Amino acid sequence: MGEKRDYITLEVIHHNAYEQQPTEEPETPAPSISHIRAEARTKKSAATRKRIMHETTKLMLARGNTNFKMSEISDRARLSKGALYYYFSDREALLQAIFDESVDELAKDIAHTIGNKPASKETLHAIIAQLAAHILPDSPLVLALINKLASSEQALITNIEGPLSRVVVLLTNQLEMGKLQGFIRQGVDSRLAACSITGALVLSAIGLMGERHGAEGSDELAQNLLDMTLAGIGIDE
Repeated sequence: MGEKRDYITLEVIHHNAYEQQPTEEPETPAPSISHIRAEARTKKSAATRKRIMHETTKLMLARGNTNFKMSEISDRARLSKGALYYYFSDREALLQAIFDESVDELAKDIAHTIGNKPASKETLHAIIAQLAAHILPDSPLVLALINKLASSEQALITNIEGPLSRVVVLLTNQLEMGKLQGFIRQGVDSRLAACSITGALVLSAIGLMGERHGAEGSDELAQNLLDMTLAGIGIDE
């Protein structure tokens, strides 16, 4: 009977010792050849898509309009028509991709301009200058926007506000902070003002189509617009 108890005790000790051993982490399996190939195809696909958009943008800027044929793009991008249509189903899809990318870059640049800077007239000017630089006449953003407005069956305001809503939000927030800093009137509708600034730049760019403006021109345009926004255009009586 004593031997049996000793045997059971030894079994328990061995079991507990086994349970307390550190468990090994399962090894991460090495990526398979098919997975590596899939990643390579994805990168190549993204690079090809980028090349198509780049060649299309160059052609648009050279002509100052969006009147191009898909066959022209396939030639410039050194792709067959079938390969081109694999990436973009039609001309409108290609223009939409260029427009979306332009808006993404604009929103990122404005967010970078704001950074952690406190709200001020100087920061507001820098934001508007950044916006003006992207919405200069004959820029990809303006050309794609004109095409979007001309070809869409939706309401005009929906087409402008939707794509540029991130820009409007950034400007609205900056104007709201301007109220706290004391250089924007408390009663001002910040969102309406942000829409007005964005719309003024877009329509100014469309109205000045064909005229070339560099960085200096965009800075001057931003300053003029900021002056009108803060001081108005009327005469105090």
